[in-house]
Amino acid sequence: MATQFIRACSLVVGDSLGNTIDLSSLRVRFSITQGTVNTPKTAMIRIWNVSKNTAAIIHTQFNKTVSLSAGYESKSGLIFQGDARQIVFGRESPTDTYLDIQAQSNGNAFADATINKVIAAGWTHQGIAQQQAQEMAAYNISLGAFPEVEGSGARPKIMYGMVNDHCRTTAKSVSGVHYTNDDGTLNFVQPAKMAANSSSSGVIELTPSTGLIDIPIQTPNGIQATCLLNPNIKMDSIVHIRAANSDGTSRIQQASVGLSTSDINNGDQTTDDSASNLSTVNGINPTGKYRVIYVAYEGDTRDNPWYTTIVGLSIDPTHTNVAASSTGYT
Repeated sequence: MATQFIRACSLVVGDSLGNTIDLSSLRVRFSITQGTVNTPKTAMIRIWNVSKNTAAIIHTQFNKTVSLSAGYESKSGLIFQGDARQIVFGRESPTDTYLDIQAQSNGNAFADATINKVIAAGWTHQGIAQQQAQEMAAYNISLGAFPEVEGSGARPKIMYGMVNDHCRTTAKSVSGVHYTNDDGTLNFVQPAKMAANSSSSGVIELTPSTGLIDIPIQTPNGIQATCLLNPNIKMDSIVHIRAANSDGTSRIQQASVGLSTSDINNGDQTTDDSASNLSTVNGINPTGKYRVIYVAYEGDTRDNPWYTTIVGLSIDPTHTNVAASSTGYT
């Protein structure tokens, strides 16, 4: 296991010609989020005490690309690369100024790509998704994952307007959502089946000795866990969560089951097959292995935050129910 000591952070902004300014030596705070939602990966970055001249140059010239790497000297990696959407210079106190950068990954593809096509009868949902990805090719987007869906269109299909809107329609047609990944792929996934497989290779161990912080908790959306900032954890990664109790067993803090069926999983509350008929909550895996469906990075080079927070789904769909009164997996 690599030593998680001495933080490493690299923040570089650039113009459209490839020229860059390195801001890594200044105090940097960032919050980066990405999930299986119909919005791009976003970054909120604040840099303290940038000179007025440098801030003006960044605002007028080096206002195109943003690249942020973070981790530790023994294990650092790229956690965000995208386009600056807004740059704001301000003053936090009489002595401290700041430069705020809001950025998105693949945001231009979501905001600008348009389509004007008529697809002949006999089209398939995957063929429609492929056509939508082709319209985003100018923004370095290609089609990634797509669920197996049978059937074809009996009538011609007209697509006119924003590609993102039509992607949303396609996602709803296959009971899924769409999102772009770090590798520039446009993915359509069905949340109910996301736990069945993963394109990720290898498993990332999450234990107290590898950076796991506090006790993972069960939420209606999946298992939430926090660890020291790990750039290797990304969307679609497989993590093996092992949080030891005093007796040596592993446990995830279970969610409480309300009396109303709307309290859990938007009404998707189930019961087990035991005689006690205990209410259960979907999500806990007895092997401790989960697929990441949401990841957030939070850090400050001059303060305490330096974390990765994930939400994961059990990768084994046969082990998703745990009775509310049970003691956790072993």
